[in-house]
Amino acid sequence: MEPTKQTLLVGGLLVDVYSHPTSSPSSTDPIHALFFLHGRFGSAQESYVVNIIKAIFDDSYGPGSGGGERKKDLIAVAFDHRNHGSRLVDQKRNLAWSEDPAKNNDQHAYVL
Repeated sequence: MEPTKQTLLVGGLLVDVYSHPTSSPSSTDPIHALFFLHGRFGSAQESYVVNIIKAIFDDSYGPGSGGGERKKDLIAVAFDHRNHGSRLVDQKRNLAWSEDPAKNNDQHAYVL
């Protein structure tokens, strides 16, 4: 099943919150939150993010997940790191030092 996605604005940051379609918003059960962080040069909107989150939900809610009644729900939270994805300001500032001037980020030490 495809996860349900809700995008929220939290402190000026767009945050994607994924839940399993069988999760109930009115549930009083505890919720586990998984913070899913994309890789370098990546974005929370890339398809692999949703594919991995879907696989985690399939494993957690599927037939082989231990059976019995579920006591806790799971949400996955994803957002873009600074200067990545929807927050991109300057792609060059994501690069490292290089002898090639076109690939050199002279601010690398203090933007890490």
